[in-house]
Amino acid sequence: MSPRSVATRMALALTGPAIALLLVVRSHEAAAHESGQEPRMSDGQPAALTAGGSGSPHRLTIWSDYECAACALLERESGGPLRELAARGGLRVDVRPFALTGHRRAPRAAAAAICAARQGRGWEMHDALTQSVATWSGGPPSAPWFAHLADSLGLDGSALLACADDPETAALLSADLALGRSLGLTSVPAVFLDGRLVRYRTPAALVRRVRSAIAATRQP
Repeated sequence: MSPRSVATRMALALTGPAIALLLVVRSHEAAAHESGQEPRMSDGQPAALTAGGSGSPHRLTIWSDYECAACALLERESGGPLRELAARGGLRVDVRPFALTGHRRAPRAAAAAICAARQGRGWEMHDALTQSVATWSGGPPSAPWFAHLADSLGLDGSALLACADDPETAALLSADLALGRSLGLTSVPAVFLDGRLVRYRTPAALVRRVRSAIAATRQP
């Protein structure tokens, strides 16, 4: 079977977010090809959501948007396994917000995750926001729902909303957005492993890539 036939069958087998994820990955590849160089990421400011130790030999940075369907797919299918790898050592996972134009509530959701992290439940809020995006991304104002999520996680909902409105939180979001733009990001999810943009076709392929990197480091 020709490569084109394989690609066609693959595209037909994908639906919705899976197609979006594939298109995002290809857009990153095209941008790198046009520029003639791979984007390289420095550490920048500390990420609000992290898993794994700061001294881990590998760092995975995921740029995401809470209203992005492809980002939600990546999180559902790789978030758990990647955090498990971080818990075993050898990997640090950072999630950084990069709100896309038109996703008006994504920055507010990112602020809620940042503020939940300050109360020690950032990943739990991250998961809750991803799972309930259909509830808060449209319709009534999102703040009451974010306060509800905070309360359901045993957090102080009022304090979380106050933190989300704090100029310091807005400055953190702006700094991450500026860092992402300096890397040439125009779409998400975008994944960097040890500072280099990662090419992958599926979330499972990303997890395999990371596992291979960790295994190679551990080999004598």
